[in-house]
Amino acid sequence: MLDRIYLDNHATTRIDPRVLDAMMPFFKEKYGNPSSTHLFGVEALNAVEKARSLISEAIGAKKDEIIFTSGATEANNLAIQGIIEWIRYNKKHQSIHIITSVVEHKCVLNTVKKLQLEGIEVTLLPVDSYGAIDLNLLKKEIKSNTALVSLMFANNEIGTINNIMDIGLICKSKNIIFHTDIAQAFGKIHMNFKNLPIGLASFSAHKLYGPKGVGFLYVKQELKGMMLPLLSGGGQEYNLRSGTLNVPSIIGMAECIRLSIECFEEDLKKYLKLRYILYSRLFSQLDNVVLNGPDITSGEEFF
Repeated sequence: MLDRIYLDNHATTRIDPRVLDAMMPFFKEKYGNPSSTHLFGVEALNAVEKARSLISEAIGAKKDEIIFTSGATEANNLAIQGIIEWIRYNKKHQSIHIITSVVEHKCVLNTVKKLQLEGIEVTLLPVDSYGAIDLNLLKKEIKSNTALVSLMFANNEIGTINNIMDIGLICKSKNIIFHTDIAQAFGKIHMNFKNLPIGLASFSAHKLYGPKGVGFLYVKQELKGMMLPLLSGGGQEYNLRSGTLNVPSIIGMAECIRLSIECFEEDLKKYLKLRYILYSRLFSQLDNVVLNGPDITSGEEFF
């Protein structure tokens, strides 16, 4: 049987054994429901809140700005629909405009398409040959009724990194809410939300050697009162997301984030070296190879 080589880490990563080890006690011994008031529940709740603190510190956010979800798909839906539904409910006669791009993940594109069918105005920005957004075009497409801009931090197929700082500043200058999907960027790019003009950000743990089926939505504190939940229920996550929390996976997500911080510099050098080796050998051994995305100009610093 031929050896198989996995080259699809943007789709999902294998769980790190250290992450799995951190999760196991919450399947077998510490299995309480964090909404319960007895000792088993309090033990689980304490672990969840410790994880929330670690994640918030990792991105420079406040602890109560982290909303646990089932992943970035739910987080993106909650961010976009939650904001738009609140505006629609509270400002019934106001037209609403959303800006996003043609290369967003389907959970963003299909969400805005659904809202478009319900009467929300939507602009899909094109991208350049490197997959990047033209900031001048973004400025041009902003209207008086633009309520939300949703643009990914890093592209999930070709890795293009958008100029998040400038996009956020453009939105801030126009009093527009800015949402970004950070699933492909978090853990690979330093980010501090104290210094970034971002209102909402979505993440999935399985992109960073964590478990599938868990993620979070960062919601800037002043926006928490400007969102409606997708689900009705017990309101476990600051009344924005109901449902019993997936404690083992939340613990696993916090651990994979902790490890990504601990190993950041070492991992970055390794990834850049592997990228250059793959790039240089493909171009030297195959004809008609085209690189999608920014050029990789040099790899000498890795050897």
